[in-house]
Amino acid sequence: MLGRGGMGVVHRGRDRLLGRDVALKFLRVDDPDALARVGREARAQARVQHEGLCRVYDVGQLDGHAFIAMQLVAGASLRAVAPSLPLRERVRVLRDVAVAMHVAHRVGVIHRDLKPSNILCPRDDDGRVRPVVIDFGLARALDTASVTNRGQVVGTPAYMAPEQARGASAELDRRTDVYGLGATLYELCAGVPPFTGRDHQEILDDVRRREPPPLRRHHPAVSADLEAIVQRCLRKDPSARYPSARALAEELERFLAGAPILAGRGALAWRVRTAAR
Repeated sequence: MLGRGGMGVVHRGRDRLLGRDVALKFLRVDDPDALARVGREARAQARVQHEGLCRVYDVGQLDGHAFIAMQLVAGASLRAVAPSLPLRERVRVLRDVAVAMHVAHRVGVIHRDLKPSNILCPRDDDGRVRPVVIDFGLARALDTASVTNRGQVVGTPAYMAPEQARGASAELDRRTDVYGLGATLYELCAGVPPFTGRDHQEILDDVRRREPPPLRRHHPAVSADLEAIVQRCLRKDPSARYPSARALAEELERFLAGAPILAGRGALAWRVRTAAR
């Protein structure tokens, strides 16, 4: 066994036909909704091909338990690796994740559960981190009816976009993942997610109603530009966020290159709207 997640248990397996090790994800429950989610996960992941996205090889059942055979990614999670990385390298890793998510979005797939623990960090021969996004268990094809009923909240509260926290499944799109990328970047910079609370309900309430604490309150050394990028990702109104993961990746590239960023434009108007709310 390699680990446990919200949807199931993951084991290392061996594909004897093709001679490769794989990750086998088994559901922990066997109800029809869970089976539908497994089928959705397999179909969603099978549509995307990118080195930064975990590949799906097969789906089936064993003794009545549904499983997905996936690429076995050898690497610790971004949450475990981040403390050992310089801040600039953490930003670079998040940029690479945004590039990969743009590929998924182009074929109509959103993740809905982006967070540091769902990003694995294998290293290449030079020791450079090459992030891989895993666990599309909450993903859905944008051109397919959602299995999640309206009003049902599914995901991880601390990284969840406000529209997702409201259970408004019909409103979710690629900008929902932009929020998740921003929440992940917030934690990479601050060491904590944007919202913390005593329980899931308190966090959900904060996600819906409150603005996250300024990033530099946690980490004063973070630049104003990086704080502005994170703030734009985390805006309550999806239309005020970066319109795509690619736009976020390009903004982070400008930041890494020392070029002027776009997030600061219109910041005064955003602060006025926030104060009015």
